Amino acid sequence: MADKEKKVSNKPTKGEEKTGKVSRRRFLKSTGLVVGGAAAGIYIGNNSHALAHETPIKDGYGGYGGTVLRVDLTTGKINMEPTTNYEIGKYIGARGLNIKTLYDEVKAGTDALSPENKLILGVGPLVGTRAPSSSRMTITAMSPLCTYGESNIGGLFPIQLKFAGYDQVIISGRSKKPVYLSIVNDKAELKDAAHIWGKGTHETQDAIIKTADAGTQVISIGPAGENLVRYACIKGTGKNTAGRTGLGAVMGSKNLKAIAARGTGSTELDKPKRFLEINKKLYKGIEAVSDHVNGICATQVPKNFMVDPSLAVIGNYEASSMEGWNNELLDKFDKDYIDKYVGCAKCPIRCYGRTNVPGLPKTIVACFPMGDFSSRLKSTNLVGMVENVTMCNHYGLDATSTGAVIALIYELYDKGILTKEDAEDIPLDRRDKDTVNILMRKIAYREGKIGKLFAEGSVRAAREIGKGAEYYVVHTRGLEPPLADTRIVKGKALSNAVTSRGESTRAFGPPEMSSFDKTPKGLEKHEKAKKQMKELYGTEKAAFHYEYDGKGALISRMDIVTTVYDCVGACKFASDAVLGVFGLDDLLQMLSLATDIDCSEQEVFVAGERTVNLERAFLAREGITRDDDDLGEKLFKEPVPSGPHKGDILERDKFEKMKSDFYKVRGWDVQTGIPSRKKLEELGLDYVADELETILGTSTAKG
Repeated sequence: MADKEKKVSNKPTKGEEKTGKVSRRRFLKSTGLVVGGAAAGIYIGNNSHALAHETPIKDGYGGYGGTVLRVDLTTGKINMEPTTNYEIGKYIGARGLNIKTLYDEVKAGTDALSPENKLILGVGPLVGTRAPSSSRMTITAMSPLCTYGESNIGGLFPIQLKFAGYDQVIISGRSKKPVYLSIVNDKAELKDAAHIWGKGTHETQDAIIKTADAGTQVISIGPAGENLVRYACIKGTGKNTAGRTGLGAVMGSKNLKAIAARGTGSTELDKPKRFLEINKKLYKGIEAVSDHVNGICATQVPKNFMVDPSLAVIGNYEASSMEGWNNELLDKFDKDYIDKYVGCAKCPIRCYGRTNVPGLPKTIVACFPMGDFSSRLKSTNLVGMVENVTMCNHYGLDATSTGAVIALIYELYDKGILTKEDAEDIPLDRRDKDTVNILMRKIAYREGKIGKLFAEGSVRAAREIGKGAEYYVVHTRGLEPPLADTRIVKGKALSNAVTSRGESTRAFGPPEMSSFDKTPKGLEKHEKAKKQMKELYGTEKAAFHYEYDGKGALISRMDIVTTVYDCVGACKFASDAVLGVFGLDDLLQMLSLATDIDCSEQEVFVAGERTVNLERAFLAREGITRDDDDLGEKLFKEPVPSGPHKGDILERDKFEKMKSDFYKVRGWDVQTGIPSRKKLEELGLDYVADELETILGTSTAKG
């Protein structure tokens, strides 16, 4: 190991520290709910020396907080352990360490809503540094919706948790009464939450922040989580949400209303001078594409992704275009109602839009929620969309699953499968924002027949309804996919089916998307993509959205690369997997200079590969096989009915071949989709191979 530079904390300068108040106007909805309340100051950075924990991380490893916090809600016992007890060299952090903990400590067959499930928060080694776009946290648990539960959240909470000195928080058990977890540096305690139980997510945050130290950040659940809606989310401030896989219901099942974090420490770097030099280069790279990335998740994605190539899901996959859904509509919304672009802490990409709609509180809109409450519902009422998003956040519902569930309700009603009696006389008008609010309230509180039914998610609801309802559900293992018609983009279809949690927000084939852009710049980019695909995967066909060839290898690599970003705490949007700003080589330099962990690019890649294989083993242990890597029959039976992609459909035989190609690249058994013993042993997961053979039988784990 080379001589180290003097370690210094990565504190921001006074000029970088920001304070301010987030104001929200109270407003009364037709549902009778009041949303909003006073907010406290939000601070970025720290104002004290680094913490001296009782169990500090061993000297020589910067980037890590040093401590793993364990909380048993049943007994109220709270313990701290050194992070060095865990295999950071094999898993790096965050998503990697989370699945290691989940696999090792949650037994096969555990009910996701039982005290035996564990909710695990993980922050990577780049969180709290000046590395651009590195303020992400992974939350992991057994999912009540789709077996493996994992979601990623950004903003200030992960930074405060790291500044408090923690790399991971492991929460088990169930409290007898509602509580919230307060973490202030090395003091962690459970506090009574009776006064905030029943409140919306932002009201909960405001109530806690009022009595907390300045700079405290809070993540919380709303009524949906309390009532165990299987797709309830965990909400941070503003846009920041751990939306997918129903982790809000896991918190609710534990009577855990919120987690508050405040740290006055810092994230120390091993070689800060060289680390900052790399950062400057990366920031310049981001600035070079700033015209493209500003507003990317507000109106740019809807315009460049959902409208121009017409990839948006219209209704419940009922069309790929609709009257009035165009760039003029989105441009007008941008001009009239977006007052600024905002982003996460330490991120120069201002990818979300803050709305300013008369009569409504300021709300952050992003591409998926925006489409979930407009095109998904066959509605062009974007002002109504803002209100729906606001209420969705208040209840603590996952916008993607909620939009998909409501779109399914509408189609089942149109087909006569759901009756007026089933709908309890709710006028199911797709374009009526008030109807959407009523449905969300019923679901969040499990009110009436329709609320109780669809709080279970689209798959369970359809099975209960019968009458052929399951045919209309598009999902993977119970999770509804995001807002892109995968009959059109074949790599995204594969990614939705085979990746760990069952949807492609994290992993898709950006080279495919270049085949839509017919501008001179786009054509140049596509020619480059064709050459790269030929070199990497043996066929330039992988660069075309409509081709099946080469997609197994492409999606496998993209999935592993984006997993590495999750492990270090960096945002995938800035990665070479999405915007192409910085790649694994840049990430490796930042990781090495921050932590002094001496590893190669290949070793970092293998850490990501080890993570996704352990996630797949977790699924296999729960009985998930190749047959579950699917999207539902509708996309294989009904072609796109209109628009520029009219007639596009997923061909079952070619789709299944893509899956086989993916499994082969991964080293998984092609017949079952289960990791082979050979692959698991290559990754140092011998004990996992042993367990799978014991549970599933020797033939399933061989390969």
